[in-house]
Amino acid sequence: MRSCYNNAIVSAPEDTYIKIENINGPILFLSADNDDMWPAKEASEWMMERLNKKQFPYQHKHYNYKYASHFLIPYKLRTVKIFAIERKYPEECMESNMKSLEDTLIFLNEW
Repeated sequence: MRSCYNNAIVSAPEDTYIKIENINGPILFLSADNDDMWPAKEASEWMMERLNKKQFPYQHKHYNYKYASHFLIPYKLRTVKIFAIERKYPEECMESNMKSLEDTLIFLNEW
């Protein structure tokens, strides 16, 4: 699936982009190095660059987790076993999931 998204992102004309810079409020991006479903890290970095370039006036942060898969939630779903990172590093992935919750709560509290 990830390669489909990569190809679509590279070939998409700019007028088809969602204008995230028009959002009226803070934005939080969470991503994982090992997200096999879509290029979350790269997309989040690209959107952060876009927000910075457009001088987005609201708080915007990106947290990336080395040991995590597509699901960044503090609950272990049975379906996570389809992801190699979850099978190889289950404890580290759960730590990342818990950290993502903590980071989200801190972000919301700052807002």
